[in-house]
Amino acid sequence: MSVRGSGDSETDVQIASKSKELENGPEEAEFPDGGLRAWGTVFGAFVINFSCYGVITSFGVFEEYYSANQLKNQPLSTISWIGSLQLSLVLLMGCVSGPLFDAGYLKPMIASAGALYVFCLFMTSISVELYQFVLCQGLGVGIAMGMLYSPVVSTIGHYFQKRRIIAFGIFSTGASIGGTVLPIAMRRLFEEIGFAWAVRTLSALHTRFIAELSILNALSLVGRLLPNFIAQRMGPINMLIVACTLSGIFDIVWAAVKSTAGILVFNAVFGLVSGGYVSVLPAAIASLGADTQDIGLRLGMAFFSASFFWLASSPVQGALINLHGTYWPAALFSGCIVLTGVAMVVVSRILVCRRTGNQWV
Repeated sequence: MSVRGSGDSETDVQIASKSKELENGPEEAEFPDGGLRAWGTVFGAFVINFSCYGVITSFGVFEEYYSANQLKNQPLSTISWIGSLQLSLVLLMGCVSGPLFDAGYLKPMIASAGALYVFCLFMTSISVELYQFVLCQGLGVGIAMGMLYSPVVSTIGHYFQKRRIIAFGIFSTGASIGGTVLPIAMRRLFEEIGFAWAVRTLSALHTRFIAELSILNALSLVGRLLPNFIAQRMGPINMLIVACTLSGIFDIVWAAVKSTAGILVFNAVFGLVSGGYVSVLPAAIASLGADTQDIGLRLGMAFFSASFFWLASSPVQGALINLHGTYWPAALFSGCIVLTGVAMVVVSRILVCRRTGNQWV
């Protein structure tokens, strides 16, 4: 006859709890998948994406203004380095901010990056030389946004599992709304209160060309929400392949568009297509591994790899256009790069399918 004491009972409880965890998976307890704090995190990330990535997608407004005013003696291909440097640093800094996020330094990063972001925009407002714009708007703002972007994306991954794709989609719309509102607002502010106070106003808030840019960003708002709902069914990697394939095709055919009406229609359609790539990408990267503890590192590595292409893309395309006098070489270059990336994603999908035994990844 055996006597079971309190120690045995506690052991049984632990074994039962562990068995239930193994049966249902640890994610049930780790991911709230909703609630005030989780959705509040999504809203905070949305606001950061609006103020930061909205500035990036609105660089065309700044480029147009610089080419007619402070930097009118500089070619557009040179001015474009400011925006390219800014965007590449947003991704490049992921290799630093991602591991720091995993180590628990989220709040200090957000505080310091926010202060740097505001300071550099104020310094941009008083810049007059090319090197000053490169240092303040390109380097400084780029580093600040890079220290913000990867951590806030990673934070969402720690609060959501079942609704992760939807949460990432809501977060990504911040860039589209910012890219829709800011070009119109900045152009109007340039005219009403001048460049310096317009940029200062932008930092405080954390024509045809403008209409085209705004339409592209407005339609990408829809394109960033809809694919995420579809990805809930077919998987984020599958959706990423579809979105990138369509983007690569449209990158090539846009050079054939000649009329103003055609450009507006193309921008509308391309905004829908390209928005899917931007919104699904974080969820696709997060789904490559089963452990969320290193999600910041994975996102940082992916953004780091992409940063070099973002840095060189605009200047290279500008040089191709100036060299050949037509848009076709730049369009072919851009489209082929995107489609090459699609082939690599397909290889990743095959490996993930073999590991998980699931085709809807």
